[in-house]
Amino acid sequence: MSDVSIKVNIAGKEYPLKVNASEQEDVLAIEREIKENIEQLRTNYGVNDKQDLLAMFLFQYMMANKTKEKTTFTEGDGVLHEKLEDLEDFVSTYLKSSI
Repeated sequence: MSDVSIKVNIAGKEYPLKVNASEQEDVLAIEREIKENIEQLRTNYGVNDKQDLLAMFLFQYMMANKTKEKTTFTEGDGVLHEKLEDLEDFVSTYLKSSI
C-alpha cells in the first residue's frame, strides 16, 4: 500500500501527515471528531482559548479511555481467573493420578 500526504487541522492549526492510503478516511474522521468535541466544549463552557479547549478535550479523552481500560481489564481478569482455576484443577488432578 502507498502512503499519502495529508494535512489535518486541529484547533485551527494544520499538521502535515503521511498515512497509509487505507487509513486516510480514518484519520479524517478522527479530525472531524476532534473538531466536533472542541466545538462542543466551546459551546458548553464558554471557553475560547484553543489551548484550554485542547487540554479539556485531552483530559476528557484520557478519562474515557481510563474507564474503558479498567472495564476491559476487569472483564479480562475474570476470564484469566477462570483459566487459572482450570489449570490448577488440571495440575491437581494430574499430580493425584501420578502418585
